[in-house]
Amino acid sequence: MHILMGGSGSTGSSLLKNILNRHPDIFAGGETTLFAKLLPYQNWEKAKRKLETKGMKGMKNHGFHLYNGTRLIQNEYLWKEGALKSMAITTKTFPEFANQYFAKAMAKKNAIHWLEKTPANAACFKYFLENFDDAKVIHITRNPYDTIASLINRGYPLYYAICIYLLNTSSGIAVSKNINVHTVKYENLTNNPKETVSNICDFLNVTYHDKMLIPQGDNILVPKLKGWQYDETEAIGNKSIGRFKKLSQDKQSEIIAAVDHINVNTKGLKYYNIDCKSIKDICKVLDYKYYNNENHTIYKILKSDRRIDKWKRIIRGYQSGIHYPIEIRK
Repeated sequence: MHILMGGSGSTGSSLLKNILNRHPDIFAGGETTLFAKLLPYQNWEKAKRKLETKGMKGMKNHGFHLYNGTRLIQNEYLWKEGALKSMAITTKTFPEFANQYFAKAMAKKNAIHWLEKTPANAACFKYFLENFDDAKVIHITRNPYDTIASLINRGYPLYYAICIYLLNTSSGIAVSKNINVHTVKYENLTNNPKETVSNICDFLNVTYHDKMLIPQGDNILVPKLKGWQYDETEAIGNKSIGRFKKLSQDKQSEIIAAVDHINVNTKGLKYYNIDCKSIKDICKVLDYKYYNNENHTIYKILKSDRRIDKWKRIIRGYQSGIHYPIEIRK
């Protein structure tokens, strides 16, 4: 079974990946970013020759998150650069390469399923389901205001943080009716971990084990990142729920206003195959509270942020610059 996980950053995907990696049948390694690229799904012959290319010529993420190249050479995957390149050239399809890429790490663990978690994967869920047999997708979500507050605390600019949440989450919702897609709320994972993880195991057709909820040193693969309120390799906790409400009133008002101004435009809806055009739409689908905006002073700032971000993408050769998906509404 091939399992892809994604969603907005700061939704607990690292926590969930660690939990699932504790299952004896599942290997879940570090983020490779490969599955967040559109090229491997559409033209494997071209993509396989760019697997190790970095910088401006590296493969670019399909979604809103700006990242060039891949992170395929990691100790836990047991590949060296030359050997990986030689193996890739012999493969005829993306799924064939993926299976060979994960095979070494799976054999070491005696696992029979692989899982790859990169938040930006969400933009490519549709293509993964179309290209991989026996594919499963896990979309992890979280309250938008808590997520945006967390992303800002990690150093993301406000405009960028909102767009990441909006587009990644909308992409996950777009495939949510597929029987091979399972949506997980961070709030459920942290408040009721046993039931939530047990449901995920049912979806994956693997047996639930209580030890999956207990940190195990030899399976801890993700360190604490800057801005996290606690280490996601520790025991499951819920102290990050309600993070937005811990901000100052001025900061809350700024986020509320910005969220209300930012929409996906018609071009973005078509390019990413999504239906939700705003975080208000997402809140309706996922049953989160939406805050109405009464402050319009941030409009000009967001217009400037949009213009700068668009040109940055065009200059760096991103399709998301040409098919720019965001509009700022009054």
